[in-house]
This record gives sequence, structure tokens and C-alpha cells, in this order.
Amino acid sequence: MLRTYPEKSLEKKIQWVRGIQTEEELRQLYISHEIPVFIRNHLMMEFIENNKNFSFLKKSLARIAIKRNDVFVIDKLANYDLALFSENINAAPERNTLIHIAATGRHHNVLRELAKRDPALFNVKNDKGETPQHLST
Repeated sequence: MLRTYPEKSLEKKIQWVRGIQTEEELRQLYISHEIPVFIRNHLMMEFIENNKNFSFLKKSLARIAIKRNDVFVIDKLANYDLALFSENINAAPERNTLIHIAATGRHHNVLRELAKRDPALFNVKNDKGETPQHLST
């Protein structure tokens, strides 16, 4: 059941964020302009730390962060699980990784952050044999 984002106090919003369990709820947090960025970033850190075993939510969070070119969240996710960015996440035929998605969307800030951490990520191939570099040109 999808919980709706609270309209009231910041305290209720923070409680709501701490209960995030779906990709749609993560998306709602990202599009909310009602939570100041520094609080949102703190809550994202808390979410990542508290949900280390929820890989599907970490992948969802990474995908949303890539699309928003959010280096802060990418950095925090990479601190906990750099391998997350080299795992196939799409369905056939491409079976792209998160780094392929970042390259396709030309999210250069995210790509730079990941390149600093592990240049080998750029050699990972999808099912079509394409590297992220192939997709970014």
C-alpha cells in the first residue's frame, strides 16, 4: 500500500521518510521541495545505513539519484556498496548496469564520481557487449 507524503509538519515528514519501503516513496522524497536539502541528505544517509540489506531499494535510490545527477547520494551509496553500480538491473535485451544508465543519460557528475572510485566500472559490459563508454558517445 502506497503511503502518501504528509502535508503537515517537518517532524511528520521525517517520520514518513524513516518508513520508506518502496521505490515510489523514494521518488516522492526526491521530488519534495518541502524538506530542506541538508535535512533530505541527512535522511538519505540514514536510509542507506539502515537499509543495507534492501538491495532493491538501494538500486532504486541509485537509479533516481543518477537521473537527478545527485552526486551526494551516489557518493554515499558507493561508500556502502560500490558493486551495486556494476550489477545488471534491466530486463533483457540490454541488461544494463547503473553505470550504463548514467552513461546513457550523460550524467557526467555521477560518472566522474564513480570513475574516481573504480575506473574498472567503465569496462563492465551489458548483454549486448557494450561498455558505458560505448553508450556515452
